[in-house]
Amino acid sequence: MNRGELIEKLCQNMEELIKVIHSKKAEKGQLGRPTTAQMRLMLILFHEGKQSLKSLAERAYITPSASNQLTNDLVTQGLLTRLEDSVDRRKLQLEITSKGKDVFTEVLKQRAKDSLEIFQALTDEELKQLEKIQKKVTDRLNEIRNKKNN
Repeated sequence: MNRGELIEKLCQNMEELIKVIHSKKAEKGQLGRPTTAQMRLMLILFHEGKQSLKSLAERAYITPSASNQLTNDLVTQGLLTRLEDSVDRRKLQLEITSKGKDVFTEVLKQRAKDSLEIFQALTDEELKQLEKIQKKVTDRLNEIRNKKNN
């Protein structure tokens, strides 16, 4: 297998892993839970506090339009709230609600439990190797992203 074929196989394996994770969500009746992209936004708000839509989009490396689409459903579910600026009503801040914090924490616990089950197939040494490889790939992705943004 040449390098290109090997990379294609790795991408297929990652896609299959994502499908399996999503099918596990469906089995457990978690379809109404926040998506991975929504969880990323909730993570930012959970740890950093309220943010403007633009700031949240920048922190998540997505467009403000995508951020708006992702947050609309979270607001509807009562997981996020929009706060108007007392001086300029056009300026909005997003904040995670107490219900949002509870759901966020619950989803993190469930994902940790699911991850332990999924990665049980690997030895500790294999997990260390996988982590090292993932870090290397992630660092490269960040380099590419930073070059595009500069």
